[in-house]
Amino acid sequence: MKPRLRYVLLFVILLIAFSIRFFPGFLNHLNLGITFIGPDPYYHARRILLTAQHFPHLPTFDYYLSYPAGAYCIWPPFFDFLCGAIAFVIGLGSPSIGLIEFIAALYPIFFVFLILILTYLIGKEIFNEYAGITAAAILAILPASTRISDFGYTDHHIAEAFSLLLMCYFTLKAKDDLKSFLWLGLSVGLGLLFWQGSIVFAGIVCLYLFVAKMRYKYAFVAFLISIAMILPFSIGSKYIGGYFTHIGLSYMYICLLGLACSIVLLKYFVVNKKILFVATGVIVAVFILLLLPQLRTALNFVTKNEWTKTIVELQPLFLKSGYIETVAINSIYGRFYYLWPVAIILVAIDREVKRRFYFIYLAILIGFLNFVVIKYSAWFSPFYALMLGYFLYLVYTIVNRLRGKLNMLKFAVIGIILFVIFQPVFASFSFQFGTLPPPEIYASFEWLRDSTETTSYFTDPTKQPEYGVISFWHNGHYIIYISRRPAVVTNFGADAPNFDISNEFILSQTEEEANRILRDYNARYIYCDYSPGYIRFAARYLNRDVREYFDVYHTKMEMGVPGSAMFLKEKGVRTFYYRLSRFYGCGVYLHDSIYIEPIRHSRLVYVSSSRVIKIFEFVKGATIKGTINPHAPVMLEVPVSLPNMNFVWSDSLLSDEYGNFLITCPYSTDTSLARLVVKNDTILTTILEESVLTGDTLILPLPPKRQ
Repeated sequence: MKPRLRYVLLFVILLIAFSIRFFPGFLNHLNLGITFIGPDPYYHARRILLTAQHFPHLPTFDYYLSYPAGAYCIWPPFFDFLCGAIAFVIGLGSPSIGLIEFIAALYPIFFVFLILILTYLIGKEIFNEYAGITAAAILAILPASTRISDFGYTDHHIAEAFSLLLMCYFTLKAKDDLKSFLWLGLSVGLGLLFWQGSIVFAGIVCLYLFVAKMRYKYAFVAFLISIAMILPFSIGSKYIGGYFTHIGLSYMYICLLGLACSIVLLKYFVVNKKILFVATGVIVAVFILLLLPQLRTALNFVTKNEWTKTIVELQPLFLKSGYIETVAINSIYGRFYYLWPVAIILVAIDREVKRRFYFIYLAILIGFLNFVVIKYSAWFSPFYALMLGYFLYLVYTIVNRLRGKLNMLKFAVIGIILFVIFQPVFASFSFQFGTLPPPEIYASFEWLRDSTETTSYFTDPTKQPEYGVISFWHNGHYIIYISRRPAVVTNFGADAPNFDISNEFILSQTEEEANRILRDYNARYIYCDYSPGYIRFAARYLNRDVREYFDVYHTKMEMGVPGSAMFLKEKGVRTFYYRLSRFYGCGVYLHDSIYIEPIRHSRLVYVSSSRVIKIFEFVKGATIKGTINPHAPVMLEVPVSLPNMNFVWSDSLLSDEYGNFLITCPYSTDTSLARLVVKNDTILTTILEESVLTGDTLILPLPPKRQ
């Protein structure tokens, strides 16, 4: 291929990749005002903002995380730091928030360009230039890639794919010289600074260097360099789990890199294969025994952890719920996914393919990881594109050998193959994989930001703000960035403090229990976007039997798919979260014999237009006190008017044996008076906002006691 044609094709491929990822998201940003997709990109945006505003300092501790204790960010710093540095330079040292957010939203596409170029280079090195170009073109539009690299999807997943390809490329190009392994070491260290899980890629590199025929004298240097790069971030690590944890760049990663260094050194000095494998086995066994608890915890993170089991991106590629489901595969890969093992066989028998063993090793290993965890499609998609590019090149060469008019059909054959492969992809294809949060939810976070008391130190996370907001964990990053309020629990889930506390709050059976949590964690607001699933998830996270809260019936869903129907039991209905979300904190009778008491210290202050999202404020409540006849009925009714809802909050009780009663009300009266009904008498009264906030006791003039 002529150099000019090569550069033109690469430019066109990059232009197509940019257009697909940029324009839908940018237009969505202009129309709806929503910049980032998904919760994690919002916390990355916060760290990028902090970096750009305090360059070159990026705080690792954040009081807005897991308020009021605060927490350390579990991600390594370089993904956010690099973007913040770019914004700082482009903004000439004082970038505006708008500029920082735009650069952050555009940031993943920068990695796409690097990934496409690396895919081309790897394809060219292993197969040929045509297969490399074809693979890059396929990857440019492949949903497995676009879904994690759209404008606004500012998450480190795209940097994971870049790190993997970078390590693979430098391993592929490695010669037995110091320079090669200096570059490889830099790529390993860089990958770990983007994401600590890149230790998996370092392990893939180490295993290849160990099983390959070549004995590299300087291979150990690569792992020493990577140790030196992450050591400053590992010293004194303060993550949950101690100094040897899978969270953050802890000492466990130093140990793993040290193990890799020892293994490649051992291979170089020990010639006898039997002795080599025995010695390596002993070293690995000792390492596993020494760090067994930490390694088991890391493994449980993606296998047995009840929290991670509910995260969609950590589920198998073939999503199973009593059946094999192929929608995900068809929509992100197309039909060729089922044939990639055939492509591996073709590579294995094709002697013209350079470094066959290397590519087969990578494709099978990464393909298996993607099979068990759908999130890893970001890793596998370049290798999938390379296999498809190689397969199409083979088809082209076979058809090209035909003579006459049949030779003219080669492009038609390629087109038909591509149509068959990608028909299920484009049948339901969307370059923009949804906008999170949706406009209605986004508006609720904006209301929380604009209509509640501003908390301090949003851009100085090392200082503790005044109060926090409690919610189900998946709202945490939205609350922090959009609402600019501290979140009691965040999307880091069990990897940060307070995760169990928020689940205890959701399942609280009494208001006293819920109020204790609100007081202990200084949570002034409760964000509810109700789903019965939250109760089920909270029970699972706390290792409680879900059947305590639900009646579960096995049934069949659409098209005969096995499933289950769940109906709340009384214990589920009595959970504090359900009472707020479904009954607005009002008292209700479920049956003649079951009365659900009202919530007396949390008041509804915001309702979305669909009434799904509700925000409550935790208040002391005004207490109304009086004395009437013993055991007489008393009821308080307070009209509540909100933009999308009007209702009457009420409470009722009987006076005690001396005729005394106390009623605590969380609402003040604005346009309408409260009604206190004492037996057959009605008293209209005003409840001041100040009394609700300070917990004042109001003594009302009551009708005389009746004999």
